[in-house]
Amino acid sequence: CGATASKPGEWKSDAPVSVRETVSFASAVAGDYTLAVGILQPGDGERPSIRLAIDTKNVNGWSLLGPVTVR
Repeated sequence: CGATASKPGEWKSDAPVSVRETVSFASAVAGDYTLAVGILQPGDGERPSIRLAIDTKNVNGWSLLGPVTVR
């Protein structure tokens, strides 16, 4: 699922940013997943291009937040 509220191009350097998103997993197949976040490469929209300053495991640019179960 894609989030759209975040606009990194509008962020100011050296200023904290907080973004609240609502995501839906309505079309996801039931199962266990890992929730991850990333800021995607403009034009490509598939691969994270900015490393986030959060203390989580990072896999291929994705910051892993934790497990999610869809029922």
